[in-house]
Amino acid sequence: MIRGWFSRRGLSQKLTILFTATSALALLASSLALWTYEWRTDRLTMQREMTTLAAMLADSSAAALAFHDNRAAGDTLAVLRAEPRVIAACLYREDGVLSASYRATRELRQCPQKAGSDRAGFQDGRLIVVRTSRLSDEFVGMIWLCADLAELYERLWHLAWICAAVMVGAILIAVAISALLQRLISGPILDLAAIAGRVSANRDYSIRAPRYSDDELGTLIERFNEMMAQIYQRDVALEQAHAVLEQRVLERTSELEGEIGRRRVVEQDLLAAKEAAEESNRAKSAFLANMSHELRTPLNAIIGYSELLEEDEIEAGNQSAVRDLHRIQIAAHHLLEVIQDILDLSRMEAGRI
Repeated sequence: MIRGWFSRRGLSQKLTILFTATSALALLASSLALWTYEWRTDRLTMQREMTTLAAMLADSSAAALAFHDNRAAGDTLAVLRAEPRVIAACLYREDGVLSASYRATRELRQCPQKAGSDRAGFQDGRLIVVRTSRLSDEFVGMIWLCADLAELYERLWHLAWICAAVMVGAILIAVAISALLQRLISGPILDLAAIAGRVSANRDYSIRAPRYSDDELGTLIERFNEMMAQIYQRDVALEQAHAVLEQRVLERTSELEGEIGRRRVVEQDLLAAKEAAEESNRAKSAFLANMSHELRTPLNAIIGYSELLEEDEIEAGNQSAVRDLHRIQIAAHHLLEVIQDILDLSRMEAGRI
């Protein structure tokens, strides 16, 4: 979603967002590092201070604990009123019995039954310190001290608000500076995009983009102008080639029109020759048909008379004449078949078969 929203922004907006986001992230990282350092340092400092205070109270109350002087032990803890961070403290004798206690307010909890061993650590949002009280290296009791972290947290909150205010101010300054500086980058690019739009809309490749600087943007604009020059030269060459091609097409069209005229004349001559040939073919077919008809009539008469003569010679017993008459019949029949084939050929050519 963020990527899609960012991709729909303009170049100047993208650069402003980029510069501002970079500055904000750098300030945020610095502020977090500073706040974490302060938080850790303040905790360690407070732990060290409370541990020192507990050790001093343990040494001061050693005699009171050794002699079971609860009043003196209470007076020792009374000095904690000057330390607002300490909200409760308890002194225990060596047998674990509570000797004296201190509470900044009555609402605080009572002292624990046992102090435990020496330690210093944070528990439930508070600092708990336990130290051993010794008199001449002899264990005489324990002190349990509880410190509130409200002051520490309040100071850390103040620091967080200061960091936030500094970050907001720095972001506003970064936005103002980036709004001024991004024009040095986005201005030439936007001008180049506008010129490219004019070239695309008007098909005018003679337009050139002005060069503003000698950096990468200047190199980009120079390469764009070189590309426009190459396209312009190629366009001029294409126009010249198109004009030459049109002239050749006109010449070839004229030649084709002349060739078509000549071919039409030849086609008319061929049609006339075809008609004459068809007429001649029809005359030939008619002649063959008539000739076949005229030849068949005498042939039929020859065949008929030869058959009659053959019968007479057979009755007369003249075998020599019978053989000659038979040959005449065979030749006549053969000639009649030839005439019939010629007649069929003429019919085929006439389209009747």
